[in-house]
Amino acid sequence: MSVRSPPPRAPRASLPASKSRRTSEVYVLVPSSPYAIGTSKPTATLKADDALPPPTPLRAHNMPSTSAFSNSIKRKRSEANLSDAEQRAPETKTKRPRLSASRAKAQKTKKANEVPSNATPDFPNGFFYCHQCNKKRDNLVGLYCTFKTKTGGTLARCKAKYCRPCLKNRYGQDLDAIKGRGVSLQPKEIVGHDKTQGYIFKCPRCDGNCNCRGCRKAAGLEPTGNLTLAAKKSGADSVAVMLTGDAKMTGILPGKGRQIPDPPKKPKEPKVMKQPKPVAEAVAPKHKRAYIRKAKPLPQVTWTPVPVPPSFTLERALPRIAIREFVLRFGTLLDMSRAHLEELEEIGGRRPHEFDDDGESDTEQEIDVEMGWVSETCVRGILLGLLGLLAGSQLQLGGTRGKIALQEATQEIKASRANLARMWSALAELRAELEKEDLFEIFPDPLPPPQHTKVHTTRSGALNGTGMHVTSTAQLVPVIMPLIEMVLETQAVREELDEGAKEAKERAKEEKERAREVRDKWEETRKAGSVDKAARAEHKRSIAALEQAHRVTLHAHAPRFTPLGTDHDGRTYIALTPSVAERDAASALLAGDAKKGGKA
Repeated sequence: MSVRSPPPRAPRASLPASKSRRTSEVYVLVPSSPYAIGTSKPTATLKADDALPPPTPLRAHNMPSTSAFSNSIKRKRSEANLSDAEQRAPETKTKRPRLSASRAKAQKTKKANEVPSNATPDFPNGFFYCHQCNKKRDNLVGLYCTFKTKTGGTLARCKAKYCRPCLKNRYGQDLDAIKGRGVSLQPKEIVGHDKTQGYIFKCPRCDGNCNCRGCRKAAGLEPTGNLTLAAKKSGADSVAVMLTGDAKMTGILPGKGRQIPDPPKKPKEPKVMKQPKPVAEAVAPKHKRAYIRKAKPLPQVTWTPVPVPPSFTLERALPRIAIREFVLRFGTLLDMSRAHLEELEEIGGRRPHEFDDDGESDTEQEIDVEMGWVSETCVRGILLGLLGLLAGSQLQLGGTRGKIALQEATQEIKASRANLARMWSALAELRAELEKEDLFEIFPDPLPPPQHTKVHTTRSGALNGTGMHVTSTAQLVPVIMPLIEMVLETQAVREELDEGAKEAKERAKEEKERAREVRDKWEETRKAGSVDKAARAEHKRSIAALEQAHRVTLHAHAPRFTPLGTDHDGRTYIALTPSVAERDAASALLAGDAKKGGKA
């Protein structure tokens, strides 16, 4: 097909708008079909030099109609191309065609079959979060509020959603009944609701009676907790009915333990004795004797009297107890022998003799208790240990001269041969040297000797500068106590306390291992079938022995010692820690040494 373009036209003057533009003549050459039967010359036989016949103008009925292109090509014509009638015709809007009933139903079914945007494998119908319980629920078991409220100046539907269990238990409403009635309600009940959901539902939040945690907090009330159980037990339809009478009522709150007491147990009804069948010779039934459990008597407290005179008061006993506990706890630092540690067990002291020179017994005359305490060699060991710790510490005791004085006092006590007068003379010289360095008085004078003491003056035991006779070890108790207070501040004591904490953990591990061995042995015995009352008692005794041994060994690593307490009468109770022999036996028992610790 070939199209002949129109010849160029000369510029023309602008025509008035009233005249329509003439249609240009278009000539189209339509080749003949190769399947047509006729005498016309086929197109294939034409040559380039052949002249084409003149084109035939198209007729009006052969021109394409403009309506065919109206659906695909839309072009607005200018006012110059419009006729007078078209310019005067008003602009009309086309209306959307109304869908038929069948087509509208098909579109509604298609919309219902659409998969929700938040559908998941667990919730194929989509999900929502309940406003009451805040749990994730399926869309089919919940109701959307259809009431319109004003939010931010615009009227929009409420976004609260409630699940089926909460509507039933908390508010007494049935989800199926609400959906079943649809929108067929009174006109007053429909006003203000959105009817697109297919039902009318005003949520408790919009109704002003929501009892969820958030709404109650906004109203200044505590959360209700689990009132559902209480409502079922009381016979109420829902929690909302119970809150109508008392808005502050609360149920079981999580994290606060047991809150509802158990109902009182019904007393058991006595069993009815079956009537014995009549026999020829009725035998009187034997009456069983009622078993009366005997009350176990309380253990009697056994008091062991200490042979001390009445002058031995609490004020005199406490320093001796403190010295004993300190020396037992830090005996390794003081380098004390076992014999000296055992002497400290006698708090009241040992009498030097049973009878005096007149032949009278000690029980017939009152002898001052301070005459009896530990031996002179024990006091010598305690003083050497304390002075050695002070000399090796970093405490500022008079600088270099103070350290020299400590060393000289130590040498003098070592050479004293356990003479109390010489030991006190060395301590007095040490105190005088430290006082020269403007230090406070580190320890006081010893106690005065008893009145009945006979003093024999010798060259080695002559009076020192203080003019005090020291004839008994008990006189040096107030001298030793300040030295102990100073030693407690040394670095060696602190390191011993830290090491004691580690040793306590090791003893605990040993006790657990030994207890496990005893229990494993008991399990083997029980499986073998050779279990009797004596074997069970022996097993319990072994476990109790290991526990007691662990408690005893802990005293050797205790950081402090304090009295047990005071009763209403003002008496102070003090429990002494186990002795050296008891501690050694307990350690041997935990270590599995049967010779020293015995059988567990």
